[in-house]
Amino acid sequence: MLEWLPLILSPLNDVTTSPKDPPAFVAIKALPESQGRNLEYEQKVASIQAKLHPEISPFLTSLDKDKVWNVVKRVAQTQSHWSIVEVSDKDFRVEAIATTPLMKFKDDIVVVVRENLGQIQVDMRSKSRVGKSDLGANAYRIKVFFEQLSFALK
Repeated sequence: MLEWLPLILSPLNDVTTSPKDPPAFVAIKALPESQGRNLEYEQKVASIQAKLHPEISPFLTSLDKDKVWNVVKRVAQTQSHWSIVEVSDKDFRVEAIATTPLMKFKDDIVVVVRENLGQIQVDMRSKSRVGKSDLGANAYRIKVFFEQLSFALK
């Protein structure tokens, strides 16, 4: 009945698919509005995320890396509330800022395509700029993106 209560009470506003090697913000870190902000992933939130969102994990596929990368870019560019900050073909990285429709809060996003043990791994991180709790918004954003990616890769 009160399953939403931990989302409000837990200090989680930075969610990643790879807590041990989270994607880093590069272009967003260089933005004027990011000066003075801590954009490093704090390992203390990994245990909170594991309790609240155990389903959040990397997207794995055996498809060709270039194909996956092209689809990642396309799916990122179709997100209605995202403003793309940078697309790096060299680093297989997309960075964007999501603006929430109602309150206009801004969340920073990074998506990277990596090779891992013979598979292609897509990692994502979504971090709120304000507040200690994101009410599940960042985890939801990752789930939706990965659902759309999965559908687009078929």
